[in-house]
Amino acid sequence: IDAEFRNPFAVVLFGEREHLIDEQGCRLPLSWPLGHRPAQPHWISLVHATQPPPGEPGAAWPGRDIEAGIDLLKATWQHRWESQIAAIDLSRFENEGLVLMTRTGGFIVWGNPPSVVSTAEPPVAAKLRNLDHLFASTGHIDNGSQRIIDLRTDVPSVRLAASPSDAPATGQP
Repeated sequence: IDAEFRNPFAVVLFGEREHLIDEQGCRLPLSWPLGHRPAQPHWISLVHATQPPPGEPGAAWPGRDIEAGIDLLKATWQHRWESQIAAIDLSRFENEGLVLMTRTGGFIVWGNPPSVVSTAEPPVAAKLRNLDHLFASTGHIDNGSQRIIDLRTDVPSVRLAASPSDAPATGQP
């Protein structure tokens, strides 16, 4: 008997279902109707995927956006503040980059996936240090609820999302 064991790593929200995937982006057999997955363990959602799920469990979910979301999840994995991330919005991946959505309603504009090195954005280590600093000083990676943090520049900006239209173009996880 041959078996290949895969560990759950994240959830991809597509349509009205939440699909469990592993850290290579392979679809696992388990999925739930939207809003019915268990609260524990805490799996971060990838929302607004461009491609539908692969037909069979075990197949890789298609799309560079899923790869980018997994790349960011791996970079944030096991940080003390990881549980504050509710989802990663993939909707602006091709233009503005990835956006972390926090459990308190804040947004962190991350930008390029961690595997993309560019002089246009600070390195991954600097972005993670900024989140570490915010967490250490405020207890939140989004500096409190309803904030938008932009990590794409050397000096991150923080602003209050005064209305839903101020928030990055995302939906709910």
